[in-house]
Amino acid sequence: MAEEFSPIPLTPPAGVLKTESDRVVEGRWIDTQWMRFVSSRPQKMGGWVRQTTAISSGTLRQLHAWRDLQSVEYMAGGTYRKLYVYERDFVQHDITPLAASASLTNPFTTQVGRSIVSVAHFNHGRNAGDVVIYSGASAVGGLILNGTFEVVAANGSGGYTIDAGAPASSGATGGGTVSYQYEISIGVELGVYGLGYGVGPYGIGTYGTARSGSTIFIEPRIWSFDHFGKLLLAAYNGGSIYVWDPDKIPSFGRATRITQAPTDVRYMFVTEERFVMALCEGMRVDWCSQSDFNTWVPDQTNTANTRNLSEGTKLIAGKPLANHIACVWTDFALYIFQYTGSSSIFSTRLGGRNCGLVSPSCAVTVGNTAYWMGHTNFYLYNGAVQTIPNVDDIRDYVFDKLNTENAFLAWSEYLEKFNEIVWYYIAIGETQPSYYALLCLNDFSWAIGRMIRTAGASFSHGDTRPYWAGADGHIYLHEEGVDGDGAAVRASIKLGPSSLQGGAQIFNIDGINADFHGQSGDITATFTGWDRLRKATVDSETVTITEDDDLIDLRLEGRYISLELVTDVVGGYFRFGKPDVMVSSNGTRR
Repeated sequence: MAEEFSPIPLTPPAGVLKTESDRVVEGRWIDTQWMRFVSSRPQKMGGWVRQTTAISSGTLRQLHAWRDLQSVEYMAGGTYRKLYVYERDFVQHDITPLAASASLTNPFTTQVGRSIVSVAHFNHGRNAGDVVIYSGASAVGGLILNGTFEVVAANGSGGYTIDAGAPASSGATGGGTVSYQYEISIGVELGVYGLGYGVGPYGIGTYGTARSGSTIFIEPRIWSFDHFGKLLLAAYNGGSIYVWDPDKIPSFGRATRITQAPTDVRYMFVTEERFVMALCEGMRVDWCSQSDFNTWVPDQTNTANTRNLSEGTKLIAGKPLANHIACVWTDFALYIFQYTGSSSIFSTRLGGRNCGLVSPSCAVTVGNTAYWMGHTNFYLYNGAVQTIPNVDDIRDYVFDKLNTENAFLAWSEYLEKFNEIVWYYIAIGETQPSYYALLCLNDFSWAIGRMIRTAGASFSHGDTRPYWAGADGHIYLHEEGVDGDGAAVRASIKLGPSSLQGGAQIFNIDGINADFHGQSGDITATFTGWDRLRKATVDSETVTITEDDDLIDLRLEGRYISLELVTDVVGGYFRFGKPDVMVSSNGTRR
């Protein structure tokens, strides 16, 4: 008698489920790598191509894309050391603001045979790693110290040292009249705890020694960017607000400080009514007069104002939402600023508690809704704060991995083409954002994976494909082809053990009708048979599915079947369709 086969369609619902038991995840996708869900079906995410030639000094932690009034495109990038502007062809320009500029007389002292030069300058404000630029210097000790140098060490308020890059031929003091430019002091690349002298309560430890522990956390430098018409506005946590004008092209001059702006800004953004909002130390929110970022002192003739918030210990970030509403997050709460046009300009109300923002770059707004990553959950606000649907599918997986000491470097971006939001975060034991959680807003399904990317931006209209920065100091255009700058990109998806007709008896799995839309390149498929979900596997088989395959023969048995699909070839791509697994119940292999 001929063997009877029953086709069982594989139609798992969209989204990854990472946080449940074996029985709960039955029939669900349980892992992804570089896959997304589109119309409830998984497909490989797009590739990328490197755009930049010059490498950034320090890791790019923030990007911002905008167009000037002639629709010329620019991108700003910020590191703990530098502020950059990139032209459309991604030529890099250093526009790091200056902290001071003037001249010194005979400031240099050399020592024979040494490259370290002492620079005399009282109240210089320099720290190790800061950038100094000299011009007009005459020879001293056989060295002409014109150009850009890095501070080696600060010697109190009276001076500092630099490395000339070559040994002096003699010991001397001189240099003549030297013009100097000091860039703003560098920040911190990664978050650190302060362990220096004076940290901690009085009387703890011995006098004059560094402490072994601390509760004082020094944040990594994170820039906030926005554009005010054609102008770029930029601020970093702990500094002021700077402006850069594209009309400075072709010289690409440096960004300059807005002299009236606050000097203790933690984050800055522009509202739809053209107010620049400065989130400052001490839970204080300042805003400039409407359409005038040079006026910050409130009086009867302008609309500048200030407000103090109370829920939380520090302000984190803010975003314009819609309909004259702006969101401001603290580390504990969400506040809603509603533009009223009255004498107080904005009304302020508490949007929610216990929903603080984990980092300045981890909130996005889409339409009338804000989405963000908190310290222990993902949230949305659309009139009220609530957790994002289906977040329990991945929440424990994400937050159990999260490196809380460097959570300030997590970031997010909205991907318009696929109506998705991606959050990148640093895992325990790592120093770069190398894990991501991907949310599809069409059905609130989640995907996860690994990829090192440190910041992102996209243009708001036209070609909205994302530009993401790598830890290598380069910027990459994503959703370009299917390869990673010419190399194969591994993408995979794994199905949890799924019952075959209720798992009542062991079946033979005799084949699968392949259904992969747009397949390019071979797919490696590993099928595993299980007798009981919590027992060892009873059978496993790996096959290669080519673009021309229809029915794939298998020789596999089990009550349950799991499946992993992998593409790892140049040009590789697939979208999962509706394959049928062919099973027989006669208890024997064919």
